[in-house]
Amino acid sequence: MIILPRTYATVPKNLLIWAILMCGTALSSCTDKLKKAPNMSLNPNIKSETGFQASLNLENSFISTLSNESTPIYPDYYGGYYIGSDRKPVFLVVKGFENIAKLDIKKRVNSDYFSIETCSYSYNQLNAVRKVLREKFGDESQEAMIENLGWVGQYIDQQENCIYVMLERCLDSDIAEFKRKVCDSPLIKFKVDSVVVLPH
Repeated sequence: MIILPRTYATVPKNLLIWAILMCGTALSSCTDKLKKAPNMSLNPNIKSETGFQASLNLENSFISTLSNESTPIYPDYYGGYYIGSDRKPVFLVVKGFENIAKLDIKKRVNSDYFSIETCSYSYNQLNAVRKVLREKFGDESQEAMIENLGWVGQYIDQQENCIYVMLERCLDSDIAEFKRKVCDSPLIKFKVDSVVVLPH
């Protein structure tokens, strides 16, 4: 849906038509790029939809129907997932749990259209570390430390099976200081990023 500002009535009709045509051209251009991209199957027979549905079924299966909470409860074998280059979902499973996980996932997604890849850490472990970081990052009393470290934020990278912490400089000294003052976990990797300043 396109929502026009309240002042749209004052815009000349020709200009409005031109803007709508440009949007259509842009969308058409994006579609052309998709058609030319290698390994991008647009086959209506639909492996991409099957993969998406399998991922959705798995996510939904983690939400308990026995409580009013919509917070997912992840099995200890589960490490996350991503969509592979063939559009098949790849479910990460903690090493040693492959056989149990494969049977459980197949039952949860009601399909065998998926792959299993082993990982080191469960999603529960990743979430536990992320919770610690969020509490620190959201603590107003830690603002000076956050600024000194150049700490921009953090997120779980499911494909890499880790938590990325973004630092403005990401020098060895910054990383050492972060590990000393915030969290020294093998689940954390560091990368350079910058603060996004939103316009007033």
